[in-house]
Amino acid sequence: MRVKLALIAMLLLLAGSLAASAWTADQMYHPREANTYPSMINPGDNDVLVEVQLRNTYTRSYHNITGELMTSAPFTGVETESFVTRIDPNQTANVYYRIDVAEDALPGEYTLYHILDYDYYSLDPTNTYTQNAIGDSVHIHSKRTLTINIDFDQKVTILDMHFEPERILPAEQSTLYVTVENTGSVTVNNMDIAYEIQTDAETVNIAPLTVTKKTVEVLLPGAEATVDFLMKSIDTAKVQPYRVGVMVSSDSGSMTTRADTTVLDIIGHPDIRLAGVQTDKDTIYQGAAFSLSVQFENVGTGDAKSTRVNLVDGGVEGVTVSYVGEIEVDDTGSAIFDLKDSTPGKKVITANVVYEDAYGQTFTSQEKVEYVITEVKADYTVMIIILAAIAVVGVWYWRRREKRKKIEKLVK
Repeated sequence: MRVKLALIAMLLLLAGSLAASAWTADQMYHPREANTYPSMINPGDNDVLVEVQLRNTYTRSYHNITGELMTSAPFTGVETESFVTRIDPNQTANVYYRIDVAEDALPGEYTLYHILDYDYYSLDPTNTYTQNAIGDSVHIHSKRTLTINIDFDQKVTILDMHFEPERILPAEQSTLYVTVENTGSVTVNNMDIAYEIQTDAETVNIAPLTVTKKTVEVLLPGAEATVDFLMKSIDTAKVQPYRVGVMVSSDSGSMTTRADTTVLDIIGHPDIRLAGVQTDKDTIYQGAAFSLSVQFENVGTGDAKSTRVNLVDGGVEGVTVSYVGEIEVDDTGSAIFDLKDSTPGKKVITANVVYEDAYGQTFTSQEKVEYVITEVKADYTVMIIILAAIAVVGVWYWRRREKRKKIEKLVK
């Protein structure tokens, strides 16, 4: 009887020793919270990478480590198993999983179970972990908890931002419209929408006519909001495109500031004026061919494109249309016409000028062109000479005839 009791006691001690040994061997460090990529998980995110870093704090190497992530709502497992061949003492290794997040998931902290199965060898007298371990293989099955956070991220998307009109002249006004949408799953409160002119110029070329920041107090999930800002270019604004930055931010929750840019063009218009008139002859006689050169100057703030000139209401003959082409700011161009004019006197004809700006807008103007046509008077000099010659010959002939008559009388 005593022998039996002694055997039973020894068996109980051995079982306790083995249990204690197994408990002591389960020294795999496991973090409470998993790392996720992206670091901020939102409802509706797909293929989220979950990383769990394991550390072996035991004196034996762990082998054949198999991890399994037990997913539950609002998560769906995509890849829920991971395998690591070996982790030596005081070394780390990562296991990876992939999950989807439900669209209707609420922000908060969620707890999942993480199952680990791995082995170690009971004997390792050399304490060199690169050699083959000896002894019995001991299997450990461990069930841990792991937390994953769905963040309270407020998603706001800038749907549209534009100016009406998109191009203005100096001293004109334009309105900036900004439309945003709450693409997140939670309400956004006290959302600020602001703009600023992005320029290196020391002079302010665009001045606000209203506030530069407006607040949307409440924006529900899926809702949109539009704000507008009125501004004006100054009279002496430099002609160029101006970049305008828009910022959307909120001091509630963890909404990431959104930013985008658009462009407002301050443009210049061409202004073609008459600069001078020249002809290829100092004196133009009626009915004679001549060349008329009409000079034009661009006194505007934008280049003139496709400039063409047509002479109208002049009663002239010849080519009355001339293509000038481009006339840059502060530059001149000439329209050349080959004409005939049969009406003497001071002539005033209309030059109809048509041109475009850089954006295809057409402009027209009319200028008065003046020149003088000299009348051709009758020249009687030759006739007088001829008549004089005829008179001289006649007188000579008459005197000769009279002389002949006198001689004839004397002879008789």
